[in-house]
Amino acid sequence: AGLNFSSGCRRTKALKCGKPSHFVPLPRMKAPDKFLHVLNRSFDECTTDCSNNCSCTAYSYTNLSSNGAMADQSRCLLWTGELVDTGKYSNYDDNLYLRLANSPVRNNSKLVKIVVPTMACVLILACLLVGIFKYRASKRKKYGIHNGAMLGYLSSSNEIGGEHVDFPFVSFEDISTATNNFSDSKQIGSGGFGKVYKGILQGDNEVAIKRLSKGSGQGIQEFRNEIILIAKLQHKNLVRLLGCCIFGDERLLIYEYLPNKSLDAFLFGMCRLLIHITSFRLAKMISQITNDNILRVLFIFGDDTRQYVLDWPTRFQIIKGVARGLLYLHQDSRLTIIHRDLKPSNILLDSEMTPKISDFGMARIFGGNKQEAKTTRVVGT
Repeated sequence: AGLNFSSGCRRTKALKCGKPSHFVPLPRMKAPDKFLHVLNRSFDECTTDCSNNCSCTAYSYTNLSSNGAMADQSRCLLWTGELVDTGKYSNYDDNLYLRLANSPVRNNSKLVKIVVPTMACVLILACLLVGIFKYRASKRKKYGIHNGAMLGYLSSSNEIGGEHVDFPFVSFEDISTATNNFSDSKQIGSGGFGKVYKGILQGDNEVAIKRLSKGSGQGIQEFRNEIILIAKLQHKNLVRLLGCCIFGDERLLIYEYLPNKSLDAFLFGMCRLLIHITSFRLAKMISQITNDNILRVLFIFGDDTRQYVLDWPTRFQIIKGVARGLLYLHQDSRLTIIHRDLKPSNILLDSEMTPKISDFGMARIFGGNKQEAKTTRVVGT
C-alpha cells in the first residue's frame, strides 16, 4: 500500500469561482468512487470542463474499461467536493489532476529566475550610470572652477585693460593622453620655464605642449604673458597659441607644432651641443635621459648637416620673416610689444622654413602712446 489519503487534505488557499486556477498532476492515484462522468471529451476539453465548473476540484482522464466499468471513448471524470476517498498505489496507472487556486510553483520559480537577475542587472547598471554622471558632473564643476580661476587671473592684467581674452581651454586629461602621460619619448625641447612635448589632440592635430615648471614664479608670469600676448596677436611670423590648461599646480600652453624646431639647431649644429654640455642645466638634463633618448638628443643638438640646409635664399627668407614679425610687434599691432628675449632658439621654423617668433614670457606691453617703460629686473639674452 502507498500513501493513505482517507483523512483528506487541507488546502492552503481556497478555490474561488472566477479566479485563475491550475491543475497539478498526481500520478498513480486511486480515483474517488463518486465522480461525474462527462461523455465524448478529449483531454483538453476535460480540463476546460473542470475549469469552467466552480464546484470541480479535480479530474481524471482515464479508461473506464480497465477498472471494470462500461467502456466509453471520452474517459473524462470530474469530482466535486473534497477528495476523501483516494490514495496513491504503485499498481495504479491513472493520473489525478488536482485543482489549485495559487499560481503554478514551477512557473513562479521560472519567473523568479528571470526577474531577480534582470532586476539585479538593472540596479547595477543604474548605479553605474549614476556614478558616471556624478563623476563627470564633479569633473565639469572642478574644471569649471579652474577655468573660472584662469579667467579671473587673466582679467586682472592691467596690460589688456580688462578686455576679453578668447581662447580654448583643454582638459589636463586630454593633454596627458596626447603626450602619453608626459613621456620622455614625447619631449622635443626644454627651457627655463619647463619642458615642451609633442602630442596629438582630437582631430589628429599635431601640437607642441609647453609644461611650465611647478612652483616657478617666473613660470606663472610667463604663462600669463604668453596667453595675453599670443591670444591677441595674429601674424604669420608669430607662433599660434591653440589653447591652454590650468589644473591644480599644472599650467600648460598648447601651440601649433613646427616640425623644423628652432633656428639655432640649423645655425650652430654640434657647436650648440658642446656649448650646452658645459652648462649645468644640460648636464643635469642628460643625467636624467634614458638610453632610448640619447640618439634623439644628439640628433637635435648635434646634427651638423642642418646648417648646410640654410642656403642664402633660405637665410634671407628667415631674416625677412623675423623682421616682419618684429615690425608687427613694434608698430603694426594695436598693442606695442617689446619681446626682450629674441634669440635663435626662440625662432621656430615650420615645414616650409617660415620663421615664427615664440616665447613671449619676458615681453613687455606699452600702453597707449608710451615710448618708454621701467623694469625692476634684468631679463633677456
